[in-house]
Amino acid sequence: MDPNKAEISRLEVLPQDLLGEIVAKIGAKYAEDYHNCILSCKELGASANDERVLKTLNLAPLVKKPLSCRKHLLIMKKCLANNNPDAHYIKANSRRNVEK
Repeated sequence: MDPNKAEISRLEVLPQDLLGEIVAKIGAKYAEDYHNCILSCKELGASANDERVLKTLNLAPLVKKPLSCRKHLLIMKKCLANNNPDAHYIKANSRRNVEK
């Protein structure tokens, strides 16, 4: 192997559509794993804005504490724009808690 030659990662050869599907599957189950996944490499991180990911992203930690969604406004806006059911639930509950 030539040390001066850049090695191509196996993820770089996969189509972005497939990477989006992988990230969507991870994000649908575990929010923390999704976060670690998109931070692990730029190829997977580029899939963070994929509509499949945002529509199915598991927002369970925010569902448990709806008022903490204020710390995550950008991801909440993106998930709401992609009709993520958890995001809509959180939005409704955070409004209700503020109105009390």
